[in-house]
Amino acid sequence: MPEHENLYMEPREEPILTFATDPLVCCLYDGPVLSNALSHMPRLHSISLELNYRTIHGIPWPVLQIILSLPQLQRFALKYHRLAPKTPPEEIRLDRPAPLTSFQFTLNDRRPRDTRYHLEESEEHATNIILSGVHKTMEQLVLATESAPIDAICTTFDWPNLRELRLRGVRRTVGNPPLPTVAMFAHMTRLRVLDLKLAQPAGIPAQSVWPANYQTTFPWPELQHFSISCPVENDKIYAHLPPTLHTLGLQYFPHVSMLSSNLRAPELQWPLQSASAVLRILHQCDLPLLRCLELEYREDHAEDELLRYLRTAFPALTQLKLRRYRREGAYGADVQVEHIARALGSLPHLSDLSLHLDNVNVRETSTSPWNGGFGHSDHELMRYQMALDGIANVVARGLGAATSLETFKLLRPPNYWLVSKWMPYRIERGEGLLSAACLSRV
Repeated sequence: MPEHENLYMEPREEPILTFATDPLVCCLYDGPVLSNALSHMPRLHSISLELNYRTIHGIPWPVLQIILSLPQLQRFALKYHRLAPKTPPEEIRLDRPAPLTSFQFTLNDRRPRDTRYHLEESEEHATNIILSGVHKTMEQLVLATESAPIDAICTTFDWPNLRELRLRGVRRTVGNPPLPTVAMFAHMTRLRVLDLKLAQPAGIPAQSVWPANYQTTFPWPELQHFSISCPVENDKIYAHLPPTLHTLGLQYFPHVSMLSSNLRAPELQWPLQSASAVLRILHQCDLPLLRCLELEYREDHAEDELLRYLRTAFPALTQLKLRRYRREGAYGADVQVEHIARALGSLPHLSDLSLHLDNVNVRETSTSPWNGGFGHSDHELMRYQMALDGIANVVARGLGAATSLETFKLLRPPNYWLVSKWMPYRIERGEGLLSAACLSRV
């Protein structure tokens, strides 16, 4: 299934939501009915409540209390709902929490970011109550930062069994002065996955995970997946990543490729690294078993060297996602698509390639009445798709001459509903010619 990616949105006018009495607090999950149904499911171990679209529906605390008190429950996911308890904060409690091994509370990135909703404080308090009862059994924790009790996660709770931590949203700090990331999560010593998709606030320099002047030892010896936003060149973390690491992500959140100037939130920044800086970062890594690599950078004179270095440094690489952007002021220059593809095709074990080459200009945007944001009209997307098909043929020629890779993906910009999409292409080899056929137009 093609990968969809979402955007942050600019604020717009909405009805004011008050967490105690608003009718938009979701009543789909009626307490007595739900309780009766769950009592007849003694072998139920996993529950997921999910909405597919942007929403301001909130789940009241009594419903969550019923679910989280099931003695057999192990996994609970609350996706794209708001956690909006009706009960006063002092009455929110969990007397008999389930022995959860997985808890996910995530928000749709396409929601309006509007301070008039005033849900974050009640959500953070309720999430803190939940985690206080389950942190010792937790193996997987996935949270949106704006409603996560970051202080408690980093300084109060212990996590003897946590294997996977994923945080998504605007970067938040702990302590004064702020603790570096390596210290914030150092007590999670059994982590195998640390995925930090954290947007960088404007006016604040991007921070190293492990600053050069901070003395400690590497806290996650079993780490296999490491992903951060806004990578910093002089970060000690790269030299200490274990050689058994399988996945490394050095990209931005939200991705630069998904944001035109009218979509960029003024309170965030994107300090995009050059190809030279990314090359210097990768030179610090010793990861012979790395299988998946995700990069986002602006091209400069070192791009060729960077692409060649991938083959030398990561011989086991099977999956590569690369977002590259033309240097400032170079939008009239040609992008050497076939040359780039040929360099990537030299990776001996590559089986999954996703590319954004920044060589099609997006001119037209339109406002969606459904979400109030800027997307691209069907006419503009059709024009872009035609250009993308031409680029795909050039990519196929470059790859096909150097690799047995059968498929690859190119990125299409956000549509009217603010969903961008990786378009899959198949390399067609016939009568000495190489071309690409798109596998999906949806």
